[in-house]
Amino acid sequence: MNISNIQAFVPLLLGLLVAWVVARWLSKRGIDITGLEAVVLGVLAGPYGQDLFTSQALTALGPLVSFALGILGLHVGLQLRLSKIQARPGASLRTAVIVALATAATVGTTCYVLLYLLFDINQLNAVVGILTAAALLSTPSAVDQVQRRTGALGEMTDFIRQTAVFSQIIGVIVFGTVLCVFHTAGSSFLGSRPLVAVEWIVVAVSTGLITGLLFAWFLGSKSDTEDTLTVALLGMVLFTSGFAFALQLSPLLVCVVANATIANANPA
Repeated sequence: MNISNIQAFVPLLLGLLVAWVVARWLSKRGIDITGLEAVVLGVLAGPYGQDLFTSQALTALGPLVSFALGILGLHVGLQLRLSKIQARPGASLRTAVIVALATAATVGTTCYVLLYLLFDINQLNAVVGILTAAALLSTPSAVDQVQRRTGALGEMTDFIRQTAVFSQIIGVIVFGTVLCVFHTAGSSFLGSRPLVAVEWIVVAVSTGLITGLLFAWFLGSKSDTEDTLTVALLGMVLFTSGFAFALQLSPLLVCVVANATIANANPA
């Protein structure tokens, strides 16, 4: 990466810093905005960002972005302990599914119509799928912020947070599925025949499952110390997200499956 590419990261970092400060400032005044940093990143690094980055520079950032998505997958996956899920009210899962279906229908239809009429996009279905998956994502941290600020307690607050957790999981699954459906890599595991969408989904889930089982077995009694557990989990995320990046799969989905496997196979 040459010096011009390095200089291009300066406005990107400044933009992210300003977005972070603005989001925190608004949060203190009762206005919660999630994802503002991601919007700024997309505007500055995207095709309408005044050509700040070359395609080579963005490609060089791929492993770093993959690792960041893996860390997010670590956070989401460790919440998928079956014993905790079964203890939650079933109504929260049903509500999350209904909200996801309504959101997908509304956002998907709107994005498809607007993009079809206003832009000339080659992979229109893929773009609509990614935007729809992004709309399905929710964050329980936003609920936690409102709860801390208002002091809200009770069954309804717990219900809303549990629904947000399930919505987050549904969004991750849909996002990973979209990447498998519109997979463009030339990797093949069955001779020269390229894999179809269902096979890529199996590859993604199997990669996370096998990695999670191996690391759960590796941790064993080593998980009794916090430092050892932290280093092992970060190593697992680095390995899993790197493998997913090499296959052009979703590091988020693969790491969610891996860490959910660890959470259930090694409760310690």
